[in-house]
Amino acid sequence: MGDRLDYRGRDVWTELAASLGRTYVPEPSRHSGHVRCGPEWSWRFSLQDFDLWLVCKGRGRGAIGDQPVTVSPGTLLVLRPGDTGWMAQDSDDRLTVTFAHFALVAPATGLPVDLPADRLPSRHLRLTDFRAVHEPLLTVVRLMERAGPLALLEARLVFAHLLLTIVCQDAVAAGLAPEIVDPRVQTVMRFVRERPAERPTIQAAAAVARVSPTHLRRLFAREVGMSFRSYVLRSRMEQARSMLCESAMSVSEIARALGYVDVALFSRQVRAYFGMSPSDLRQAR
Repeated sequence: MGDRLDYRGRDVWTELAASLGRTYVPEPSRHSGHVRCGPEWSWRFSLQDFDLWLVCKGRGRGAIGDQPVTVSPGTLLVLRPGDTGWMAQDSDDRLTVTFAHFALVAPATGLPVDLPADRLPSRHLRLTDFRAVHEPLLTVVRLMERAGPLALLEARLVFAHLLLTIVCQDAVAAGLAPEIVDPRVQTVMRFVRERPAERPTIQAAAAVARVSPTHLRRLFAREVGMSFRSYVLRSRMEQARSMLCESAMSVSEIARALGYVDVALFSRQVRAYFGMSPSDLRQAR
């Protein structure tokens, strides 16, 4: 029951992002559904695959292995192959559950991946945002009912996002939520990226974020690891590289499109940033 991802690990989110889609992908099963349990319902399980089992209504109790569990609306069980146990419902408050069995398979071969237990979220999780899990889980159930190839592809994509959502909620429950860039900084970053031909001042950006310029400088250094001015330059240079590699515009035209009056200054900044001239950068694509 204690086997779960260690969200305190320095590289846990990087490793998770690298693994999902490369080392393994979720393969949802047609053994999925949304049901209200009958009056005499009980469940003894010995699983051959993974199972997401989400309580929508009602209450119950049971065990996973030798660990007792109670369930109520918002309880999610993330069961693994080989898990055994049982579940019974409160006769006066019958269960309604949404569930989906799935496998984790290698993208290249489609063969099952033996993922260590400490690479998975908790078996017994109390969700912090029920809808964020239930809605995609129900979408997967409906897609698997359709059974067509496009429906299966969509189900796989939705399921991958669903697993990430579950992992994030598991981390929140453990008091170790993933680091998220301050929303004010995200607003400023969008403001800069949407204006590649401009060089917004720190004062203009601070007004967008509704903070003082001094506070925005501190936020940028802490959240992005660079100064606001450096981020503006990086955004313009990334746009310059895209235009050089993906368009037929001349170097002069690109410089003007990015707000440079002096083409020589544009060329010097490209060379300083990428280590090659605009023409060489274009040829190196």
